[in-house]
Amino acid sequence: MQNPIAKERKYLIIYLLVFYILISTIFFKATYTNYKFPEQKNLQSFNFKNETLLDVEKYEALSDSINKLITIYEPGSKKMLHESTLNYELEELRKDYNTNTNKEDYKILHQLDDFYSNQFFDKKAIENSIKNSEFLKKNLEECEIGFKQTQNSIQLQEALKGIKQ
Repeated sequence: MQNPIAKERKYLIIYLLVFYILISTIFFKATYTNYKFPEQKNLQSFNFKNETLLDVEKYEALSDSINKLITIYEPGSKKMLHESTLNYELEELRKDYNTNTNKEDYKILHQLDDFYSNQFFDKKAIENSIKNSEFLKKNLEECEIGFKQTQNSIQLQEALKGIKQ
């Protein structure tokens, strides 16, 4: 024999489940009866105000070429053509952004320009720092040699004074 309380619980769960399904059906029926789903024609005829969107492929290629140029770039070398090409491509990014500043999707061009300009500047600054440190090291070595020569001449003079006395 089943416990009468357990039997009563089963019936209560069944009643609650049926009540939930009934209330849900009424709610969805009342909510979505007058709802008109958009047709495919309406979606295709949606006008974007004739705005041109960002040509991703063009700027992807430009970004890749700038990245390759910066990677290859060596500030110490005398390749002015390489540096001018890099400056020209960065200028292209700036020009495209400046002509479309009011469009949200063109802001990435500004960010790309900032990123690559900073990377280019950093590479130049690092090379300049390396040259400056090499120059300083060379000067210190020359000073050290000069100091040693001066110290040797002072010791020699002191030794000569000691011999004369």
